[in-house]
Amino acid sequence: MFEGLVRQLILGYLGRYIKDIQKEQLKITLWNEEVLLENVELILEAFDYLRLPFAFRQGRNSNGFKYG
Repeated sequence: MFEGLVRQLILGYLGRYIKDIQKEQLKITLWNEEVLLENVELILEAFDYLRLPFAFRQGRNSNGFKYG
């Protein structure tokens, strides 16, 4: 129940940074405090407004990003 709500919030926020993100690419385990993104491609232009001191040249990860 809560995981579904958290998934929708995260997908809504990350949608501007990740190309064609699907809910199947995001795995959430609240009890273990883990979030995993798999097979994602970044929208490089979305980072321009942040004015970061570095630039992304490529934005693809098939192994996944894990937090937790």
